[in-house]
Amino acid sequence: MPERRSRVPSTGKASYRICPRCWRAVPATSTERYCPNDGTPLVGPCPRCHAEIHSPYARFCSICGEAFEHYTEKGGMT
Repeated sequence: MPERRSRVPSTGKASYRICPRCWRAVPATSTERYCPNDGTPLVGPCPRCHAEIHSPYARFCSICGEAFEHYTEKGGMT
């Protein structure tokens, strides 16, 4: 499945993908798609609004407020 592009313009800031189970963050440019700690699919950009994640500490989307902890299983929300 092709990766969705953000509808929110890029600001040139660093972007991340985050593990919604252990909160490990990796740069969005990394080739990692699954967390090496627990095998959970990494989240990024936001599953709801497709905004980039600009903080490695994000637990919620700064644009739409979506909680990333809901995305802990393969295929989306739990």
